[in-house]
Amino acid sequence: DRFCAQQASGAFPGGQLVVRRRGQLAASVAVGLARGAHPDEGPAVPVTPTTRFTAFSASKPVVAMAVALLEERGLLRRDRCVAHYIPGFAAHDKGEITVDDVLSHRSGTLMPELIATPARWRDWDAVVAAMCQARPRYRRGTLAYHPMEFGWILAEVVRRITGEPLPVAKAAGDKVT
Repeated sequence: DRFCAQQASGAFPGGQLVVRRRGQLAASVAVGLARGAHPDEGPAVPVTPTTRFTAFSASKPVVAMAVALLEERGLLRRDRCVAHYIPGFAAHDKGEITVDDVLSHRSGTLMPELIATPARWRDWDAVVAAMCQARPRYRRGTLAYHPMEFGWILAEVVRRITGEPLPVAKAAGDKVT
């Protein structure tokens, strides 16, 4: 009720709220508009349970927690170079960039071309290839917020260590594995 009331009051144009308890779907709400809330966005498109949203920074704590758990278990060292885990990442003078550099937004590796093409994000092999082929935009150690690269690079480090990809968001009715 509160989620719907907040949307109705104009707090946000639209969204989804999914609650799971012990792996079971407890609630699924889709309200408002996915697009079209502003005149320059084209026709109104309502939010449905299958509407995809980009989470951007909301996923950073999940990725960082996975990194912390691997570090705690002795499977990852933050002071190691990303290329230790992803050898292809060393291309184009990125061989010294550490996991900690990525965690602290100091890798200098930004991929605006990839960010500008969301259709490519679903192809994980293409994302990994793009991060390996990326050239640093800034010198390692330079603070430069990288909203997507943080998650892409660290998610691949996690996958290389565990052999499992981090789960991606599913539609509200899908079973999350």
